[in-house]
Amino acid sequence: MQTGSGAIFSRIGKRGGRVGKIGSGFGAAGFACLLASPVRGQQVATFDDLMNLPPENSFSDFATANGGSVLDGVTWDAQFYVVGDQYGSDYACPHSGHFAVFNDFGHSGLTLTTTSVLNGAWFGQNTYAGGGHGAPSVTVNAMSGDAVLDSVSLDLTSTTLAYLDTSRFANLAGVTGYRIDNTFAAGGYGHWIADDFSWSKPAPTPGPPALLVALLGLAPLSRLRHKQRARQKV
Repeated sequence: MQTGSGAIFSRIGKRGGRVGKIGSGFGAAGFACLLASPVRGQQVATFDDLMNLPPENSFSDFATANGGSVLDGVTWDAQFYVVGDQYGSDYACPHSGHFAVFNDFGHSGLTLTTTSVLNGAWFGQNTYAGGGHGAPSVTVNAMSGDAVLDSVSLDLTSTTLAYLDTSRFANLAGVTGYRIDNTFAAGGYGHWIADDFSWSKPAPTPGPPALLVALLGLAPLSRLRHKQRARQKV
């Protein structure tokens, strides 16, 4: 895997051939999107509304495109880059809009620091200079500090993005962020494209059981009645 600076194509690769932006295959992927639609109150990072987007035929690091590394309460790893769908012979095929993100130099282990729930995101392979060296799979880990609480994986077989459903992470307690790991194809390349990260706030911590609340409420009333009886006896 490349780890230093170099030619642009060693950074993200050049995709051969065009795949329709949304509908070259609405089919199963499209229905998966409908079935996996996030819950009410969600926020979706589409990357099309960042304040300093590069031209659609170029790319930039996430912090530059966003004006900082934090978006909607999520801190994005410095290895996230934003790319337009007209870059390098139609290299990028976002799930929606004209922009998506990729892992710089094919790095594995990119982090997303947040207590929000990641409901899911769309992932696909990219190709390295037309050579078909995209990551064979990605795994999203829910983290509590350095500890992995749960993981969900997706095999990547195409440059058409597929939905990775991580909604079960909503059942976890103590989440402090997420880590995206990827496997590597022949030659050590692990590039992927991702789009439309869906977030929601964690469920509020349940309060005391109703019975306990009721008993606590009765305590002052019991004391008041005791005082009234004591006065009556005087």
